[in-house]
Amino acid sequence: MCLSVILFDQECYGCGMTRACQHMIHGEFETAAGYNRMAFIVLPILIFGWGMEVRATYRKLAVAKAVGGSHEA
Repeated sequence: MCLSVILFDQECYGCGMTRACQHMIHGEFETAAGYNRMAFIVLPILIFGWGMEVRATYRKLAVAKAVGGSHEA
């Protein structure tokens, strides 16, 4: 339950976001829009941010492996 709903009896911008994102991932866009239309903006940003983190981590591991490999020779 949302704290905003409990305290103020009013939904916040985050209400339904998780369910909306899950429905979007499953291709159920009309259902997602019913939960929270902001998910159409938030989910792509989250996916982009996650992808950038994966890319940065991969590069750090590749550099660490290259540096560690050059000392062994």
